[in-house]
Amino acid sequence: MSLPEAESDRAHLILPYHPLVDSLREADGTRPGTTKHGINPCYEDKAARGAARRPARHEAAAQLASRSIEAWTPTLRALGGEPPSLDAMIEELTPLAKRITPLLADTSQLIDEALRRGERVLLEGAQGMLLDIDHGTFPFVTSSSAIAGGACVGAGVGPTRIHRVLGLAKAYCTRVGEGPFPTELGGPLGERLRSVGNEYGSVTGRPWRTGWLDLPAPRYVARVNGLDGIALTKLDVLTSMPELSVCVACDSPSGRTREFPIDEIAAAKPVLEQVAGWSEPLDGARSMTELPAAARQYVGLVEKETGVPVDVVLVGADREATIVRRNAFA
Repeated sequence: MSLPEAESDRAHLILPYHPLVDSLREADGTRPGTTKHGINPCYEDKAARGAARRPARHEAAAQLASRSIEAWTPTLRALGGEPPSLDAMIEELTPLAKRITPLLADTSQLIDEALRRGERVLLEGAQGMLLDIDHGTFPFVTSSSAIAGGACVGAGVGPTRIHRVLGLAKAYCTRVGEGPFPTELGGPLGERLRSVGNEYGSVTGRPWRTGWLDLPAPRYVARVNGLDGIALTKLDVLTSMPELSVCVACDSPSGRTREFPIDEIAAAKPVLEQVAGWSEPLDGARSMTELPAAARQYVGLVEKETGVPVDVVLVGADREATIVRRNAFA
């Protein structure tokens, strides 16, 4: 049985002034590369206990929105904008509330009921862990908890009911927006990874930054998230590169370290080692024995350096181009 389609009735509403604040800040250069969809200002309202949710509760939502507009007015005017009219905004959004309200539900209860029926529930993260508001490369982070523990917070599920944590990692590194990136590649190599890997934002379309695999990063991610396994994606993108570089350590102001220097990452320099590449296409492989020796060694290096088994290897863009070494859902 599958869960009914529903949105959480505890989700906070992104209202018209949130994207306005986001866009003005982005133009002003005071925010590091947002999507300009208003997510960060909405989180600010949430933390200030001023965000509206449950549009069916019209009067309460309007009261919160009024307080929020009042609070944002000095910021908007300082950035060259004007606050929206509350009445006009409510008139515009009221018809939408009638469409949204039937879709809302207590999703924590829905998940609990599914678990009690013995069903499998998959909770999927929406951001890279290094964008986590607490454990990421602050301040170049998102507004939410992107670590595995954030699944409990977002879904309303207790930690004892999480049975397995699978981390998704590319065979190389990418970064969205601004922020430190020790192994970033410029020039033809960086553009090759971006082009072959189709590294462009699905929402914004902006090109992502690309670089060599930074092993201290997945090692840090494995520790913070308590990973049970790794799904290594886009291994095929590295095909036809005769030699690959991987970062095995970092030189930070505090010295050389094999750990990810989260507080000194902006000043860190990668310590690179070269490993063999391969020329054979990978998309037809369905087992590890069908991969070239150098590709198998690359996967083994990830396992050795992170201490976490690579359960799944993706070797192409098609769903079938997947090597399953251990079923994460068994």
